[in-house]
Amino acid sequence: MKNYITDYERYLKISRKSLSTVYQYVNDVKLFLGIAGKDCVSCNDSDVELFIEKLIDRKYKNSTIQRKIISLRGYYAFLIAKGILKKNPFFSAPRLKAEKMDLRVLTYGEVEKIFECLEEYPDTLQGREASMIFKIMYYLGLRVAEVASLNVSGIITSPEMSIRFTGKGGNERILPVINDKLASSLQGWLEFRKRFSGTDALFISRTVCRISVRSIQRWIKKIGENSEIQGTISPHTLRRSFATHLIERDVDVFTVASILGHSSISTTKRYVMINHQRIREALIRL
Repeated sequence: MKNYITDYERYLKISRKSLSTVYQYVNDVKLFLGIAGKDCVSCNDSDVELFIEKLIDRKYKNSTIQRKIISLRGYYAFLIAKGILKKNPFFSAPRLKAEKMDLRVLTYGEVEKIFECLEEYPDTLQGREASMIFKIMYYLGLRVAEVASLNVSGIITSPEMSIRFTGKGGNERILPVINDKLASSLQGWLEFRKRFSGTDALFISRTVCRISVRSIQRWIKKIGENSEIQGTISPHTLRRSFATHLIERDVDVFTVASILGHSSISTTKRYVMINHQRIREALIRL
């Protein structure tokens, strides 16, 4: 049963897709073919409908399902371009209505409460890793896929500690680790991480493979629950909180956009929640 997954993966890399994007797209193909129980050539519109139904049953968000549909549409377009197929079963797949954007921003008190909770986490692989991931996401505002794709070799320790990674669109980015708490925690994690060999991934699963995006999402949600703060938090909550807290500390929106890896500040503006008090303070200055 040949599904041309290796060929597709090679094509994505040649197309300069980021490592995290390649990983997600390949996993999307494997997930679809696994649910269909067929090879790529035998799949049809009914298999696409079954795939979407299964994802809905598994409580996937509409936005996640829609991303997978777009990803798999690209996979089949690749097969058509190679002359393997003539029809794309995902061409007529329904467009699912996206959920409302997560607009929540953590208060400084909630952030402090979470950090206090993390201090109680066990000195184990998962305990240390969950704490480290939260700190990187809050102090640097990385996307969840960017965190999953981080490598040990991407941590620059001198002359200044920095993190090098591949961002959205396949662009290489470097962010300095200025915060003392983050720098100290990251140095400690690197020492602990030396116990596990076999992969360059900065964050790993119990089987010493690169951690998945879904695992990070579950951990962040669990951290919020353990901290006993109100509501549910997600990786996007941390990214939005990071951006908003920078703006509240008078960092200009252009700098925030650069740190977040946004090509347009209009995208950044959608992330930032400015409270009513900040608006009053701004108007008073006029």
